[in-house]
Amino acid sequence: MNEEDSETSKVNYQKCKKTIEDDELIEQVKILYVSYDSFLKTSNQKELQIVSRCTEFLSLNSILLLGMGSLLYGNTFSFA
Repeated sequence: MNEEDSETSKVNYQKCKKTIEDDELIEQVKILYVSYDSFLKTSNQKELQIVSRCTEFLSLNSILLLGMGSLLYGNTFSFA
């Protein structure tokens, strides 16, 4: 991953964290969905770890994901 991609990943993670902290969870899901779509295409371990941390934030806010298989095929998220 080059320097620019690394910085973009950090920015995306901070957006993810800030959105959850602001309780704008619907927007957060959109950000996470876009992140998964992008990161899964690259299969970059560092980026996947960042998304995993975002997922942890979501789980603390009672949002359930349909699962990795659903994400791979472009399905949306389910809210608890």
